Amino acid sequence: MGFYGSEPFETATAVLIAPPQVDIPVGVHGTIVVTVKGCAPKFTGGIQLVQNTAKAGLTIDVMGWTGPLGQGCGEYKVSHSFPATGNNNTVTIVGSNKTETIHVKHVPQEQADTAVKTAFAA
Repeated sequence: MGFYGSEPFETATAVLIAPPQVDIPVGVHGTIVVTVKGCAPKFTGGIQLVQNTAKAGLTIDVMGWTGPLGQGCGEYKVSHSFPATGNNNTVTIVGSNKTETIHVKHVPQEQADTAVKTAFAA
């Protein structure tokens, strides 16, 4: 039987995509796309990035389903977008192996398509 919990990660990146200059909701300053890569234990699936609203700032937990336990690990890459509100200079990523605060790269609207395609490419 599998269990849901924190998963290890190796690298993480975050980009802030500026919103278009029309129809901007109040308090939203764009979209932050977070991408995490790592090697999760064998038989892990459903890895996702979950915002931890109990922590200050934008804190993201790397979560997934593991089981039954096997030897070795499998490479993964997962991306998710979050609304940017307030101070968007850093994002904290929490995995089973480490907690890392990363700087957010600001991407102008003209480069948004390329940034999103890169983040969500396999």
